[in-house]
Amino acid sequence: MKAKHQLDYVLQPEVQKMLGHFSSLLNVRIGFFSLEGREVCVGLGRPICAYCRNLRGKFKLENQCRALDRRMFGQVRKKGRPVRYSCHANLTEIILPVQLAERCIGFVMVGQFRTSEQTLESLPKVWSNPSQAAELRRYYAETPVFSNQQVDDMIHMLRLMVQFITDHYLVSMPDFDVIQPLIEQIEAHPEQTLTLKEAAALIGRSPSSLSHLFKNLTGSSVRQFQIARRIEEADRLLQTFPQMPIKEVAERTGFEDPLYFSRLYRQHRGHSPSAKRASIT
Repeated sequence: MKAKHQLDYVLQPEVQKMLGHFSSLLNVRIGFFSLEGREVCVGLGRPICAYCRNLRGKFKLENQCRALDRRMFGQVRKKGRPVRYSCHANLTEIILPVQLAERCIGFVMVGQFRTSEQTLESLPKVWSNPSQAAELRRYYAETPVFSNQQVDDMIHMLRLMVQFITDHYLVSMPDFDVIQPLIEQIEAHPEQTLTLKEAAALIGRSPSSLSHLFKNLTGSSVRQFQIARRIEEADRLLQTFPQMPIKEVAERTGFEDPLYFSRLYRQHRGHSPSAKRASIT
């Protein structure tokens, strides 16, 4: 199965089968989404539940739902781990990152379902006025319900499934192989600053071609990617060597000016390198 949009994904038939088996077994919707949040494929082609369709249509919550999805996709991508959350319709959803070469290339999303603690009574009253309460209750009661332990088990099973998919190359992005040598170079030597021209020469592409391809595949520019990796290396140094002067941390991560390093670090982490070090010691 092949889907084309901003990026080119190749999903082997086994992926669709696995999503279908999962959906059939637990009676939930599970889908693979692209990095920009586009739905690529859904197990059994299952639509969103009747309860959500009702809320999105009659109460015009489509934009609110999509905005929440985008926000949660961003959180999962930033954290690099599964996120479980309750949506504004008082249902539970799970999003897991799909990572290739330690970089997020998409997401697996499961929902909607409810836990034993979630009830219709906790919804805003405007959503359950007398004329529509019975219908909403019926739709809500039809949504699958799991205990918190079952949800934890589900997340564990999803982790294994996503790992299997990536380990066995059941999902791939052909263009990713092109930039892989560049990513490996940046990962191995974060202290080195590559210009766009130097980076392009490393993989035999023109600067403009690399710039477009790299942005599509990673969501950031080559420069932004390098800076993020250098900040990660700074975190490692601060964690491993809490007595190391900030100036030396800056030098080891390729920053000649420690003041510029501190400003940039604060922009990325929301606090200074000194605050980070203080929280460790």
